[in-house]
Amino acid sequence: LQWLFDIDNNGEWDENFQIIDYLNEKGLIKRTLLSKDLEIFSSESPEPVGYFDAMDEYILSEINF
Repeated sequence: LQWLFDIDNNGEWDENFQIIDYLNEKGLIKRTLLSKDLEIFSSESPEPVGYFDAMDEYILSEINF
């Protein structure tokens, strides 16, 4: 299941932010979050000095019912 977001509310899906959920019959087993082109700022300048991508992944390792 891929979640789509319009964070800046411009009427278009934002491709630089992505959440994907992996499901099975017992529920959520994995979630991947990806943010692309995040800006890096310096305390010396109001302009970005670079960009980076960040990814987090959450995986179900055990389930007890």
